[in-house]
Amino acid sequence: MNADTYCEVAFAPLLAHDLGALLAHLVLVPNPAHRAQGDFSLANGRVGGGSGARYTYAGVAVMSPRLVAPVQRGAKAPLAPLLYAAVDEQRLSGELFQGLWQDVGTPERLAQLETQLAART
Repeated sequence: MNADTYCEVAFAPLLAHDLGALLAHLVLVPNPAHRAQGDFSLANGRVGGGSGARYTYAGVAVMSPRLVAPVQRGAKAPLAPLLYAAVDEQRLSGELFQGLWQDVGTPERLAQLETQLAART
């Protein structure tokens, strides 16, 4: 899970997910205003890059070590190119989460989440 997101997805079913030959299983969410174009398509449980409805990667996933095998040990590498390469190989599955998720990567979005959570009590 990305450190700059808040997500109420159930982790136990994700951790029990068997990847088999897949490289990762991603949690996708409806596109927030700051990412209106989304990242990936989703059809029949498979993550793609094609046309149609697109969703945003939630920063939550189960990943095989094989996904990062091309990265040289000790090197820093962005995740996005690895995910897009796995899409090209059709080796990503995914699911759409429609519960509470928030990117808290800016002070404004963090304050928005805090307000939302405070309203629950």
